[in-house]
Amino acid sequence: MSNVLIQPYLFSVDDEMWEVIGSYKSTSLDASKTFSSLAVDFDAYSEVVVVCDMANTLNCDVQMQINGVSSSSYFTDGWQIKDGTDTIIDRNSNSSWVIMPTALGQNNTWTAINHIQLTAVTGGGDNNPKCNTMGRAEGLNGGAYMVTSGLRSVETNIDEITVTASGTTFQVGSRITVYKVAR
Repeated sequence: MSNVLIQPYLFSVDDEMWEVIGSYKSTSLDASKTFSSLAVDFDAYSEVVVVCDMANTLNCDVQMQINGVSSSSYFTDGWQIKDGTDTIIDRNSNSSWVIMPTALGQNNTWTAINHIQLTAVTGGGDNNPKCNTMGRAEGLNGGAYMVTSGLRSVETNIDEITVTASGTTFQVGSRITVYKVAR
């Protein structure tokens, strides 16, 4: 059997491109990772995608913040399934988005794909970033997590994204990749 090398590429449809703007692999026990100087303008880009492939050293929520906004401006609705039980999620006025809750991520490896939609539409009075998270934790206490969130803070670009394991650290080998998608 011969080895085949597949070259990495940018995904392009009619010159609309996905571009990696941040990449991280934990080589030590880090509690958070901040991607800065991203310069994602809402007029030029339609979304930012944050892909997490991780595990935590202890049980905790893993959270994400945009542009350092830490006031009670994050709102989330959705559901999670754990051990065959559906739970409705309704979090209001939080200081960050929960992208993997303790109940699912504890002692497990997990993935979460976070699509942050960017809009400059002001007709409805809402030009704030929105985030759709789809996550899956494997192992004991594993399950599914699907939520949609809003950041009630007027932002016209994304310069910084922080992912934090509140009260613990990421396991060595955890990865985060950040993409921007052109309009």
